[in-house]
Amino acid sequence: MIRVGSDRIARHHRDSGKAAFQAEVEAAGLNWRQEMLELADVPAPAWVAEWFGIEAGALVFVRRRRTWIENYPTQLADSYFQLDTVEGTLIREENTGPGGSYKRLEEKGHRLTKFREEIEARMPTPEESKALRLVPGTPVAELHRIAFAGDQPVEVFRSVMAADRHVFAYEFPAPE
Repeated sequence: MIRVGSDRIARHHRDSGKAAFQAEVEAAGLNWRQEMLELADVPAPAWVAEWFGIEAGALVFVRRRRTWIENYPTQLADSYFQLDTVEGTLIREENTGPGGSYKRLEEKGHRLTKFREEIEARMPTPEESKALRLVPGTPVAELHRIAFAGDQPVEVFRSVMAADRHVFAYEFPAPE
């Protein structure tokens, strides 16, 4: 799966009713599905709390899911939101509706202005190996993405992906 970071979270996908993952996989002509693992208010891990500027352990909302492409588990994805950001939205439901969570954030007045991504290659935990059905010795790529509305983080995202099933591509203008 080629993940084009510079396009996959583009507004035109949300406006056409597709979430980032859906648009990307369908454009590649592949079948996909998403398995919801958890929708809950949980204590914020320290790294999530740091981005939101809250105390570690303060309650946040999490959407935990596993995504599948062509019947292979490819990604464990956790999206964290502050409670007031998602209150009264479909983000708290299994089906977020056309355009996904980012469309729901923008409908609530949080116009997304920038994203920050960090990718780390590492060996998986035993739980990750099992969930992604990895062959022993296969590394994972852990991606953290922060979605901003203005200068305010509105989503802190963590994805663990089978490294042998993904290519990360970025295209951006040359800095002046």
